[in-house]
Amino acid sequence: MKKNSVRSRKTPRSCLLRHHTGTTLGNPDLVFKTFVECLREGDAEAAIEVLAAGLRQLNKLRLERRYHLARRSAYNLMGKKAMPSIALVAKVCRAIDREANSARSTTR
Repeated sequence: MKKNSVRSRKTPRSCLLRHHTGTTLGNPDLVFKTFVECLREGDAEAAIEVLAAGLRQLNKLRLERRYHLARRSAYNLMGKKAMPSIALVAKVCRAIDREANSARSTTR
């Protein structure tokens, strides 16, 4: 026989605010500010994660064609065990900045 069970009301959980990451990670000023802050604190892993998050917002094929940044390198940077060279970091920073500037000029 089944025991009679009483359904208890679930307490409402706190809800997270809806947030579109494209608005913050698509902002190169915020990405670079956070990147530099991570470097100042000596947190290289967080700095790489910030760059990778900014890179996720961009089209990898366009990066490859316009900025000669190989797609495999971009995907490797987004991996967990990434240790990019300074040259790759510079290319990614330049690409994020230029893509944001071109997006700004098309919205005007």
